[in-house]
Amino acid sequence: MAIPIKTTSLAARLISKFEGSETEAYLNPVGVPTICTGMTRYQNGEPVRMGDVCRPSICYQYTIDLINSELQELTKRIPGWSLLGSSRQASLLSFAWNVGSDFDRSPDFQELTEILIEGASDPHRYEEFSSALLKYTTINGQISDALKKRRVVEGELWNQESIHGLSFKATKDTYLKKATLDPIWLSDQARLAVAEDDVIDIWKVQEIPNDLHNWVWISGKDEKWAAYMPDWEVISEISEEKDDIDWHDMQYPLGRHLTVGEILQYDPRRSPETDSQEEKNLLILSREFNAIREAWNGPIGIAGGYRPEPFNRGMGGESESAYQQGKALDIYPVAYENCHLYRWLKSRWQGGIQYEQDAGIITIDILNGGRFVGLR
Repeated sequence: MAIPIKTTSLAARLISKFEGSETEAYLNPVGVPTICTGMTRYQNGEPVRMGDVCRPSICYQYTIDLINSELQELTKRIPGWSLLGSSRQASLLSFAWNVGSDFDRSPDFQELTEILIEGASDPHRYEEFSSALLKYTTINGQISDALKKRRVVEGELWNQESIHGLSFKATKDTYLKKATLDPIWLSDQARLAVAEDDVIDIWKVQEIPNDLHNWVWISGKDEKWAAYMPDWEVISEISEEKDDIDWHDMQYPLGRHLTVGEILQYDPRRSPETDSQEEKNLLILSREFNAIREAWNGPIGIAGGYRPEPFNRGMGGESESAYQQGKALDIYPVAYENCHLYRWLKSRWQGGIQYEQDAGIITIDILNGGRFVGLR
């Protein structure tokens, strides 16, 4: 299976940035005519000749093809590769392109390899990876400023999938649970009482589809708990708005009443590519949600949002579903019965709307121009 295109695109841009992509043929160190990021033969088998000129788009595609052909075996050897997001995958590919596709088999890179192996079962170890990268910045025993810069950028890309500083505050007496059941059906060992206003620090969140619970991992621990999200609020300092949306910042505001974390369900691996159609859809969806929230004049929670692949498929979603396109949200009212919001919204929403009464979830979508047509 090919490496995901989002991953190879990120990696190709990084590789081109640090290694250069020559659109005019040149002689490599051993005297072979070369072009782009090291291409000596074109896809049809013809050799590169001095005087050849390539369009940047051809060089870019060549780099992607080379990543797939030369680094795919490495991805099969990395434990937990499929659980990494595109940012961490691209960081790894850039590093491998620079030091060699079999670095994981070399004792010189033992520390990085151990982090990758142990991180597959204990993701806390992944937080050490960016610092470990900085130990590989020498050429022939001498510190290279260029390699230091590259490792910093690769580390920053890796760290985009961390969710530092995320805290949940209980809005009432509640429980963390080992299953999405009423706590009366659980043993004392399978439930953890939490008092109103207690705060827990979270290092990972996982959406449970069609459910008002989310799996959460408490900082410093590896076990997961089911949190009934209407009983919790996220404590965060809203980040300052920038020219470009930071889809890896879970506190970044998408209007007055919505954050990146809510629409991605606090999973930075779901971040859309800048200027992609999915990003454009999410911005429209965010605008419509904020209009609903203003008119409703009460808190509305988000139970499900953008689900790119492989998350959409893993949750049983169909290909090109509204969730995958960034066109659907699962919502619920925080202070009222769910049916009240549904009845109020049904006559004010021009688009798909469904109410899953058992789950307590209202799903809205902007397929076919769906929008809020109430007062705004």
